[in-house]
Amino acid sequence: DRAWVDLAGRLPVVTGVERKCLSNAILAADDWWTWYNAGTYGKAADIARAISTNLRCSGSPSAEGEWREAIIDIAAGRSESAQTRAIALEHTARQHGYAAIAAVAAQIQGLVAMQRGDYDQAVALYEQALGDAGRAENEELVGTSYGYLITAHSAQGRRNLAWEDVRQCNLRLPSMPNMRRRYQCFSRSSQLAQEAGLPGLDLAIGTSLLGDPLARKFQWTASIGHLMRVRALSSLRHDDLAVAELALARQVATQIPDPVFRLESEVEVSITEGRILARTNPDLAVTRLTEALAFQQVRSNRFRTVTLLLDRGRAQALRRNPKLAEADWETGIDIFEDQSLSVRDQQLRIARTADAWDLFDELADSQRTRPAEALATVERASDQHHDGEVH
Repeated sequence: DRAWVDLAGRLPVVTGVERKCLSNAILAADDWWTWYNAGTYGKAADIARAISTNLRCSGSPSAEGEWREAIIDIAAGRSESAQTRAIALEHTARQHGYAAIAAVAAQIQGLVAMQRGDYDQAVALYEQALGDAGRAENEELVGTSYGYLITAHSAQGRRNLAWEDVRQCNLRLPSMPNMRRRYQCFSRSSQLAQEAGLPGLDLAIGTSLLGDPLARKFQWTASIGHLMRVRALSSLRHDDLAVAELALARQVATQIPDPVFRLESEVEVSITEGRILARTNPDLAVTRLTEALAFQQVRSNRFRTVTLLLDRGRAQALRRNPKLAEADWETGIDIFEDQSLSVRDQQLRIARTADAWDLFDELADSQRTRPAEALATVERASDQHHDGEVH
């Protein structure tokens, strides 16, 4: 709101048409948050374009519309388009002195860097966003910058910094009225708790998200809160409670209005179901992970595909079907061994969080009665490790 007031004060609006366009843009911005928070990305994208169009009509920079379009690109997996928009957006923001917009542009570029697996660059961009948000005196953007830093510092293996980011993010929750930004504190704290092996804390975070008064307004946050609790309950070996919680997550996910976002949420439920049922119902686990794999391949998410192949292979092994298990792990390794330098470097960077190295361990263990094949798998893993050190 402060950014809009600042923008209106700077504009040389001299005609009724320009005033009308600016008014339309401001009203559309309120609508955009409504649709975006509800996960209705198609409608949000249309409104973002309308904001940009009306701002250009008013003779003002269209940054307030363009950053929204870039955020939609991120949500839709169009990282290159998001990066192009964010770079242009940062240039415009700095040219006109819009520190808050510059912070958002840096956050978007940081998200793209995270998708590439370039964690060092992501940290630098999020710290830049933190500085811009501070200069704008925007506590909400400061909080979201810390939220992004949780994941980036954790990916670097700098857990102490990540926990400090959690503290700083949670301190700013009262200043974060927007659910999308508020949610980042919960989701990234949950991720860190999982990586640290603290299921009790993860359970508490999921429960807090479900109890958050703002989160209760949106089905997508409720679904995620239930999934946090599912993972934690499964880790605590409370399988019956986890299955019951999973049913709640799926029920809520089916009520999400936007069809694309509803599908993504249902896939997340399938992934979680596949993982937690592997011990007790490996047949259903394979079915759910196969559904998720089909979706990820359509989205061309190679890194998520590697992780899902690892999980499905484990479920196949529990079904006592070693040939199918090994086929999944081989396929995952083939993706991991992509000979493109840039792609391989990205995959090596994300290996800590995606458990990609476990592909080699599982395959070699399955081949233990065939020593020559097992040795070849170990050598492949060693080659990848040495290549990572060189790059």
